[in-house]
Amino acid sequence: MTTTRCFTCLSLHIICLILALSVAMPAVAGAPIDSFDATLKRHLNAIASRDLPEILATVADGDVVMVILPNGSLLQGKTAFADLHKEWFADPDWRMEFTEVRRYETEHLCSVLLRYSYRDTPEGPARECFLNLVFQRFDDGWLLVFDQNTRMSS
Repeated sequence: MTTTRCFTCLSLHIICLILALSVAMPAVAGAPIDSFDATLKRHLNAIASRDLPEILATVADGDVVMVILPNGSLLQGKTAFADLHKEWFADPDWRMEFTEVRRYETEHLCSVLLRYSYRDTPEGPARECFLNLVFQRFDDGWLLVFDQNTRMSS
């Protein structure tokens, strides 16, 4: 009877340990990853507010990210992305308005096609463009890996 009682106590302790570890696992694994929607909103808000550190927090490190500009130029890497946006964000006059056209989401990759109206000055003529953004899910969240801007025919 004593052996059975010890086995029962040991079993209860193991079950309690497993439950305690399962509750603690998210804390051990780190903070929860933002949803794709939250990351996209963060990225677009960073553009609108010309916030370089904030937009860079949504971009993949190293040479992963590729950017195709409306003129067809290709930039590769986070440093090139940062240099482009630093110069662009320094201009206080431009305005952009986004409209989501289409979205494609999987567990590890999300793409969103946006249409945007761009003005060099608040009262200037609008240029209509498409912006395709592709984000990949990494261990630390959703990060931009591809950014293509395309001018629309007038």
